[in-house]
Amino acid sequence: MFKLFFSLILFSVSHTFAQWSALLPISPAGNGMGGISSSAISDDPFSTMSNPAQLGAMSLQNSGAFGYYIPEEKEYYQSATYSVGMNLQKNNSALPLSIGLGYLRTDWKIGTVYDEYGNAIQLYEKNRFISLGVGFDYGIRGGIGLSYIEQKTRNYFSYSPEIKNQFANNLGIVLEIPVSRFIAKALNTDLSLNEHTEFFFNATTGYVHQTVSGINPPLYDDKHTLGLGWEIGLQSAHWKIISFLLIREVDDFSGQGTYSRDYLDDIKIYNNLILGKQSEDNILRKGWQINLGEAFHARGGSFVLWRNTISSLGVGVQLSGIVKYIEAAEPDIFTDSPSLNFLLHHIDIQYNYASFYKSEYEGETSYSGTPFRGISILLK
Repeated sequence: MFKLFFSLILFSVSHTFAQWSALLPISPAGNGMGGISSSAISDDPFSTMSNPAQLGAMSLQNSGAFGYYIPEEKEYYQSATYSVGMNLQKNNSALPLSIGLGYLRTDWKIGTVYDEYGNAIQLYEKNRFISLGVGFDYGIRGGIGLSYIEQKTRNYFSYSPEIKNQFANNLGIVLEIPVSRFIAKALNTDLSLNEHTEFFFNATTGYVHQTVSGINPPLYDDKHTLGLGWEIGLQSAHWKIISFLLIREVDDFSGQGTYSRDYLDDIKIYNNLILGKQSEDNILRKGWQINLGEAFHARGGSFVLWRNTISSLGVGVQLSGIVKYIEAAEPDIFTDSPSLNFLLHHIDIQYNYASFYKSEYEGETSYSGTPFRGISILLK
C-alpha cells in the first residue's frame, strides 16, 4: 500500500525538486493533520523539514532532540533528525531568545525501472537539511529559521535515468499569538477559572518560502506556504490541560507545470485560509488536533491533489504530559527519588503515528493505510 501511494505522486511529478517533501512532509504529527507542519508550533523534530522556524521555537524549551522515522517497509523510506538548542534567558541573558542548529536526512527508495538490456535501475531521492533557527518569547511566542537543502535524485522515468543534484533554501517563520490574554488585558478582566487554571484562545500562523536551483529545471523555482489556525482550551502556568486546534495551510503549488511564483501569487488568504475554499492553483490542507494534557493527541486532516481527496488520522503520546498528569494527582510522588525526578523533568519521549486512510479519484478509492511513524527523544 505504501508503494502504491507514492507511485501515484511519482507518476504525476516525475521531474520535480524534492517531490516528496513538496507534497507530503514527513512529520508524523503533521501528516496526522493532512500534512500541516509549518503553521503551528510543534515539538516534533521532523517538523523542521517543512519549516526551519520550528527549530527556533523548539529551542525555547529543548536543548537537544533526536528523531527516528519508523517506516512500515524499510526498503522504501528512512529518515532521522538531530538538533541542539540553547535558551539564552536560561543562561543568564536578559533576552527571551533561543538558538537551535539541526540536521535532517531523508532517503526514499522510489522504485525500479529497467534499461533496454533488462538491467534494473534503482530510483531514489536523498535529501539533506542543515537548519538554523532563532526562537523568541515576547508575549508572542515563535521562531524564525533558515534551511539549506541538498538533494541527489534519480527519478526520471526513462530507460537511462540520470542522477540529478539540486539545491534549495527554506526561509520560515512560525508564531503563536495569545489572543485571549491581549483581550483580557485590554478589557482589564480575568480569564482564570480558579487559582491554577485559565481559559485561553490562541491564533497560530506560519510562512515558508522555498527557492530552488540546480542542474535540472525544477517544477517550481519558488514555493510559498502560508497557514492560519485557532486553538482554544484550558491551561495552567506551564501546562495545556486540554485544547482543540483547527488549522488550514495552503501551498501555491499544484503540480501542474514549470513556473516561477511571485510573492504569495496564488494564495487567497480570505478564500483559502478563512473560508477554507480550494483554489485551482494551490494545495489547501485542513487539519485539527485534540490535546489532552500534552500527553495524548488525536489528529485528523485532508488535502486535495489532482482530484484526489487524501485524508488522514493520527495519534501521539508524550511522556512529559503523562508526568504532569501524575504530579497533578500526587505532587510529591517523585521527590523521594531525585535521580528519577531529574530524568523525568529533563528527558521527554514522544511517539507519533499517522495514516492516510482514504484517497478518492472521481469517487473511487485508490489507496489507504499509508503509515507514518516517528519516535523522538527531547532533552529539556
